[in-house]
Amino acid sequence: MDLNKIWKEAKKRYHITPKSEKLRLKNLAMQYRKQQPNAKFSILKIMKTFESTYKYPTPRLEIIELAKRKGLGPTTVNKILEEMKIKGDIYEPRTGFLQIL
Repeated sequence: MDLNKIWKEAKKRYHITPKSEKLRLKNLAMQYRKQQPNAKFSILKIMKTFESTYKYPTPRLEIIELAKRKGLGPTTVNKILEEMKIKGDIYEPRTGFLQIL
């Protein structure tokens, strides 16, 4: 079956109108925007806890592992870490280790 036919059938069955479809996409975009600051905050909290406990820069793999427990995927974490490095919030004193400025 063609994907267009499936989509049209789903629209009929679930009464999806262009307006409701637009609202749904808008809500998804808002949820994504809300998630990003929380994800960044979670990563910073992980790093602060690690640095205060061990007095050593946080290993990237440790950040990814602990963030996974909070529901963040590895690609999301790596993307946020790179954005934070570009902005100057964190730096990499050695390969694979990150520290808060």
